[in-house]
Amino acid sequence: MLGLPFVVMIVGAALRQQDPTLERAARVMGAGPVRAFTTATLPPLTPAIVSSLIFSFFISFDELIFALFVMSGKETLPVRIWSDLQHFINPTIAVVSSIFIIATTLAMITAEILRRRSATQP
Repeated sequence: MLGLPFVVMIVGAALRQQDPTLERAARVMGAGPVRAFTTATLPPLTPAIVSSLIFSFFISFDELIFALFVMSGKETLPVRIWSDLQHFINPTIAVVSSIFIIATTLAMITAEILRRRSATQP
């Protein structure tokens, strides 16, 4: 929930820059509403969506103290990692951290590939 305002700001800015005639042109050419959205609206928004997801993911880890104070009955992943680090060293924490690093690296590589691909298309 803490990352939601950032997602709204990033995706909202991308939507304001989006050309509204693209989806209309896809509809005129015979595409249905879902097809027009997936082929005309969604591809230009993909970098904003991916970056907002990554940004909100890191914000959720940064807000550990806030999560500790407002924690309900369910334990979130950052709180679980924090409590495990306080009591004992668990190799699972290293595995989870490695997975996050690999996932972030793959997301950045994918975003760069998509950016270069969209820059080379006419």
